Amino acid sequence: MLQKPLDEKTIKNALRKRGCDIRWIDVLRDERITYFHDTAPWIALRKLPFADPAPFEMLIVRRHTGYQRKPGDYIELREYQALTRVLMSHWPSFRVLFWIR
Repeated sequence: MLQKPLDEKTIKNALRKRGCDIRWIDVLRDERITYFHDTAPWIALRKLPFADPAPFEMLIVRRHTGYQRKPGDYIELREYQALTRVLMSHWPSFRVLFWIR
């Protein structure tokens, strides 16, 4: 379709040359591997010490570990939201790079 080889390295190099933040690529790759090959995600709520804007925060849990959660066991929903914003901010680079209409 694109008339050239397209792999993760090619995409990363092309986006990096255009000044794009590519941290989301590794995060999404790792999440895909976890959720499609290792386990299904769990959803949990964490009570926040303040209620602005909400008293709870949603966590996407990678492994069921009871009530003891350590960083690495979960990703906060707001991290996914931040990754989505970065990805969408670079959408024009994707369109130019891959000729997407």
